[in-house]
Amino acid sequence: MAKKQNNKSLANNSLNYLKMILKRLSLPFEKQYFEMEDFAKYNLVNDILSDWDNCELVVQSLIDLKLIDKEIAMKFFQLIENFDKNNQKYVWSLDALKNDPFWEQQRQLAKHLFDELEKIQL
Repeated sequence: MAKKQNNKSLANNSLNYLKMILKRLSLPFEKQYFEMEDFAKYNLVNDILSDWDNCELVVQSLIDLKLIDKEIAMKFFQLIENFDKNNQKYVWSLDALKNDPFWEQQRQLAKHLFDELEKIQL
C-alpha cells in the first residue's frame, strides 16, 4: 500500500513538474519576458534552459510508471536534444528567444507535450 502511494506521489510530482516547465517554454516570448522580475530578464534564456537540467530522469520515471509511452518520451528527448545540440551562439540570446525559428519549434513541441500530459489521469 505504501509503495503504491509513493508511486502515485512520484507520478503526480513528476507530471506537475513537467507540465510547469512545458507551459513556461510554450509561452510566447512576451509572456515569458514579462513574467520575469526585472533584475532577471537579461538571463531569461539560461533560466528557461535550467528548467530542463536532469529532465530525462523525470521523463524516465513516467516511463517506468507506465504513464507515458515511448512515442511521447521520444518527443521529450527530442526537445532536450534540440537544446543540447544547438551550438549557435545567437540562439541563446533574448533576440533569438523572441524571433528565431528554433525557439518557435521548441515552443510548439512543448505545447504538444503539455497537451499530451494533460490527458493523463492518475
